[in-house]
Amino acid sequence: MRPLFFLFCLLCFVSIQAQSYSGYVFDEITKDTIIGASVYFDGTSIGTTTDENGFFQIESKEKINTPLLVSYVGYTTFKVDDSALGGITHIYLKEDQLNLNEVVVFDDTWSRERKMKHFKKEFLGQGKGGRKSRIKNEYAIKLRFNRSDSTLVAFSNEPILVENQYLGYLVSFRIKEFRIQFKFDYKAAEGLRASQVYLNGNSFFTELPNITPKKNRARKRSYLNSLPRIMRSIRNGTTHELGYTFYGKTGLVPPGRFIIKEEVAGKTLYSFKELQFYIRDIFGDNSLVTVKDRSARFEIDAYGNHSPWDKIVFADKFGLRRVGDMLPLDYYPFGSISGKDDYLP
Repeated sequence: MRPLFFLFCLLCFVSIQAQSYSGYVFDEITKDTIIGASVYFDGTSIGTTTDENGFFQIESKEKINTPLLVSYVGYTTFKVDDSALGGITHIYLKEDQLNLNEVVVFDDTWSRERKMKHFKKEFLGQGKGGRKSRIKNEYAIKLRFNRSDSTLVAFSNEPILVENQYLGYLVSFRIKEFRIQFKFDYKAAEGLRASQVYLNGNSFFTELPNITPKKNRARKRSYLNSLPRIMRSIRNGTTHELGYTFYGKTGLVPPGRFIIKEEVAGKTLYSFKELQFYIRDIFGDNSLVTVKDRSARFEIDAYGNHSPWDKIVFADKFGLRRVGDMLPLDYYPFGSISGKDDYLP
């Protein structure tokens, strides 16, 4: 069976130094302060909201490869680049002029129930996290199926709220783009199967109340099976100790001969000697990795988040991970994030 490819994007990653950042948020036209705007580091649990004066203050204790975002319903999300951190004290949000209700696909022959079934399967995932997750505002999701190219797309005017009872988080996910490409498969129940899923958006995590030891164990298991753990082991030089093996064209390749580490302009960059290879984890699962650009070099932060994200495509195990499997980018369950300690099951 051909692997299902999944591209998961969190917009553009930037390097953020540990620091405190504060400012005010206004409406661009009226200049009125915006109360309750969300300010957060994308994909993390680090965030706050503006007060009655439109003021916010947020801290990042560690360097993390993700942008600072400011969002409010009805406005375009504002992204703060690392070069602007500390320099911008007044942020002006523009009203979002896009009306998704006007998006029309004339050959949409699928019922909403059928479209929603496929959307939740690919958006939430089919693992324990996906099965124990619930979308709290399904009404906000607009779905269109284009019969001419067998593509299902999803839109939303507001963040999708996912209550994940397995991992104990409420995930606010703002979709930028969601698309499922189907291909004919006579063995599939409906004659179609998903061949590619593309999801681009922003997320923020809030911990649910009453986190039990069971949920903490679930988080650790999810982390042990996560892509950030692999990338963190590459950064720390502990791939072998943590049981990861690499397979290229010639078979098993020692990590030291496969991973290139360079110091460029004060930054540590990583690259791979082959454009396509497999990573096998301690559980015996293989994941196909495709590097889209031979000249690509990657930064990896202390949490294992790599940038640029769009130069690597993951299939198989990591290609099948969805929102229901996601942990905050700042999650780390073992010891100090600044060290090399980790856990080997």
